Amino acid sequence: SAPPPAPKKLSMEEIASRKTWVEIKPVKVPQPAPVQTKDKVEPKPTRRPRILVVDDDPDLLHVMQLIFSKNYEFLTSFNGMDALRKITAYEPDVLILDIIIPKVNGIQVCAAVRKLERLAGLPIIFLTGKDDPKLREMAEQYNALYLMKPVNPQVVIQKVKEQCMLSPYL
Repeated sequence: SAPPPAPKKLSMEEIASRKTWVEIKPVKVPQPAPVQTKDKVEPKPTRRPRILVVDDDPDLLHVMQLIFSKNYEFLTSFNGMDALRKITAYEPDVLILDIIIPKVNGIQVCAAVRKLERLAGLPIIFLTGKDDPKLREMAEQYNALYLMKPVNPQVVIQKVKEQCMLSPYL
């Protein structure tokens, strides 16, 4: 029997026009109630910033998990379609995105995110092995940072901290 056909790459218009991505309800994380002690109320703990890393390299995802899972809620995705589902469902505070990923590339994911009103300000960091001036220019047009692989983990940590401080969602 013949192998199944390869998935079709979607155009940016097809990605942006998919209503289902907009209609997915964000997952509500239950917040603990304030603890009452005698006369004072302890403030609710603030939630940890949420990072979604999208890359098809399991080694890079593992390294990122080691770097970020202590201080951040950490999610991963291997391809653009899954990333779009997770972005709309979990609304990360920072998106770290490779450009060359399966199904929908990083630039298309970024374009689709920027068209969603509630996520238009999501900080995006491209982390890629492609040193291409056209891709850098596209990243700038989408108001995204552009870092080259291999990257010093301290640089990534610093950029994520800076982006979290800029995030309108924290």
